[in-house]
Amino acid sequence: LILNVAKIQEMLIDKLVYPLYHLDFEATNKAIPLFKGAKPNQFFVYQFSVDIEPKKGKVVHHEYLHLKKNDPRREVAERLVKVCGEIGSITVWNKS
Repeated sequence: LILNVAKIQEMLIDKLVYPLYHLDFEATNKAIPLFKGAKPNQFFVYQFSVDIEPKKGKVVHHEYLHLKKNDPRREVAERLVKVCGEIGSITVWNKS
């Protein structure tokens, strides 16, 4: 299998819509669920950072770390939706 990396990059870049939201997040899972409605070994996000890159101008950084002892899922999701606008592309790097 031979990949044309340059062509793939070109195709992806042409599809990006500004602003770009560069998202990084941290998640964990527990064998014994910590919260009502969670399942064993279900991952949940407790921290994120987003760098918002406009077509022109400066990149703006946002971050959130859930420090409370309660279930972080709703609050993390609501804050992430608030930070990310309705227009734009989200990029995420994931290495497992």
